[in-house]
Amino acid sequence: MGKPTAREKVMEAATLLFGEKGYTATTIREVAEKAGVSELTIFRNFKNKENLFRESIILRTTPVALLEEIEDQFTGDLNKDLTKIAETYIQVNLPKLNYIWAALLESRQNSEMRRLLHELNSHLVDHLETYLQQLGEKGHIIPCNYRLIANMFYGQLFLYIMNVSITEEDIQLEEYIEVCVNLFMNGISFSKN
Repeated sequence: MGKPTAREKVMEAATLLFGEKGYTATTIREVAEKAGVSELTIFRNFKNKENLFRESIILRTTPVALLEEIEDQFTGDLNKDLTKIAETYIQVNLPKLNYIWAALLESRQNSEMRRLLHELNSHLVDHLETYLQQLGEKGHIIPCNYRLIANMFYGQLFLYIMNVSITEEDIQLEEYIEVCVNLFMNGISFSKN
């Protein structure tokens, strides 16, 4: 593997600083110093602090792109596919808990950050909603508000990630995913009677 590019160095430095200090407290100057580049390099690559945050924290630390990549592995089996989505979401986000907290805390004071987080959440929900609509159109699941179901599904997964950081209770990941998937399957699958 070659030497990291200036852009990669900037993203790594920004990820660390935004994670430690938050969006508002982090300056472009600090990121430039930590990355060993000029501020101009950052502005050439990212245009502004918001874009730097979006690329270094929001897009880099979320499973949107990964979910799109695993889409070709979907089988149409609701249980298997929801389990794959859940495992991917948690595996990608759990190691990035500090960055997630930084983004959440920042969003309370910064409307632009709220907008970015909403944008990210919308991508995730859109992806799952589309999948559920396709299954619904094929008659594999009952007609319902697929967007609401997608929001609720990700809400349960997000709750697991937050609980890991604030509780001493040992919640087993495999069991949590299984219960979560079964809960949603029982709610939107046709009865076997």
